[in-house]
Amino acid sequence: MDRSRRKHRILVMIGTRPEAIKLAPVALALRREPGVQLTVCLSGQHPAMARDALTSFGISPDVELALDATANTAGARFTDLHRAISALLDRMPQDRIIVQGDTSTALAGAIAAFHSGVPVMASPLSLICFVLPFRSMVRRPSLPAGLVTVVTAPPSLSSFVQTMR
Repeated sequence: MDRSRRKHRILVMIGTRPEAIKLAPVALALRREPGVQLTVCLSGQHPAMARDALTSFGISPDVELALDATANTAGARFTDLHRAISALLDRMPQDRIIVQGDTSTALAGAIAAFHSGVPVMASPLSLICFVLPFRSMVRRPSLPAGLVTVVTAPPSLSSFVQTMR
């Protein structure tokens, strides 16, 4: 099918409860867009908490990645997450991927998308990262600028959707 006639394939990557809460309104808005084929994916980073948060918005994930339960170091978990997202992008090619914040899911999703030639939209990490340096936030203060195509501000949801047209 001609690219101009087919729906724009957008993957929303969610791994944690905060990502689910912040990206649920984006997913709901994109589901209402007639020219968008949305895929909501739970990365498996914190599956139960992320799924529960999505359920409160009436959203069911389209895809749930199965991660290696024996990956017991941060590096092994990140590698497995990157591998799983890369495999997903091979199986289900996308026109754009949306990530949020500074989580392992956001970074692995951005890197996998970059390697697949898929533009990345990122909603910036919370200012709390600079106030309360939790261990996970210290590891990844932000996504590398070269990986992200568009950075959005969450309060401007209508502009966020407009940037995808």
